[in-house]
Amino acid sequence: MGMIGRLRVLSTHPLGNSVVPLALSRFLTARPDISISYDVRNLAHVIEAVQGGTADLGLAVLNAGLEQVNVEPLMQSRMVALVPADDPLAAHDVITAEDMRDKTILGIEEDSQLGGMIRDGFSQQGVPYHPRVESRLCQTAALLAAHGLGCAIVDPWSARVFPMPGMVVRPWHPEQTVRAVMLTRKGVPHSELLKQFVSEVQGTLRIKGASGSSAQSKPRARIR
Repeated sequence: MGMIGRLRVLSTHPLGNSVVPLALSRFLTARPDISISYDVRNLAHVIEAVQGGTADLGLAVLNAGLEQVNVEPLMQSRMVALVPADDPLAAHDVITAEDMRDKTILGIEEDSQLGGMIRDGFSQQGVPYHPRVESRLCQTAALLAAHGLGCAIVDPWSARVFPMPGMVVRPWHPEQTVRAVMLTRKGVPHSELLKQFVSEVQGTLRIKGASGSSAQSKPRARIR
């Protein structure tokens, strides 16, 4: 049986290795005559592909607007801390920079969007920020934390990419907002297929947002 529809999707890593695979599974199971082109890339590549029309939809964690493409919010959440389950910090309802003062920190490169946010969070509380290991991706920091290298502050979706039985997830203070967004090409109407897939992604975001012990996640308006 031939395919009657095709959607080209790119995502950055936080959503691309956590929420999107589950959304894809549900979406394709219900639509056997649809095919998907899918990959996980860095933000610059996703923006370029959507702007150039080689991708119908981009998915990313992004707090700022963009001139090149349309940016529409899907869900708002907040950064979280990953700490070992046997550490006294695991008993805290919220983790602060002061709590992390004497801990081994697994950081995110500060020239990245989220890495800069984390550094600002420490600065706001007057706590020196000297990560023992720095990585480009929140998911890498989460994986290192799961292997016992230290504590990490990451986005809430990266915190749940890998099974981490020895770690707990706690809200990070100061509260630093992160948004899951969709990127689409300017001047191009959303196809019905794209709208249906975005709805599936939003539903999966709600499920993921309710499944952990981190701060509450707020779904955004339905895409029309």
